[in-house]
Amino acid sequence: VCGRLSMLGLMAWPLADDGAVLEQAASSLEPKADLAKFDTGQAQEIAGGYGIGSSPAVILCSSGREFDRTAGAMELSRLLMWARSVVAKISSN
Repeated sequence: VCGRLSMLGLMAWPLADDGAVLEQAASSLEPKADLAKFDTGQAQEIAGGYGIGSSPAVILCSSGREFDRTAGAMELSRLLMWARSVVAKISSN
C-alpha cells in the first residue's frame, strides 16, 4: 500500500466529513502524494498492520517506509500544513 509517496487515510465510517477532508487534501497534494483511504471496520488487516488504534488516522509514507502519522479529525488547512511539512522533509532526504 505504501508505494512511492502515499497518504493513507484510515477511518471508521460513517465519517463523511473526514473523508471529504482527506480527498481535498489529496487533490491539493497531487502529484506529490497519492491517497489510499480505508474503512478500518472493513480493512482490519491493513489497520492492524499499521498499528491503527484510533480513527481517523493519516499516515504519510514513501517507498514502503512510514515517515509520519497523525490521528484525529482535523480541518483541511491543518492537515495540509502537516502533510506539506512531512513532504518537504521527505523531499530533502
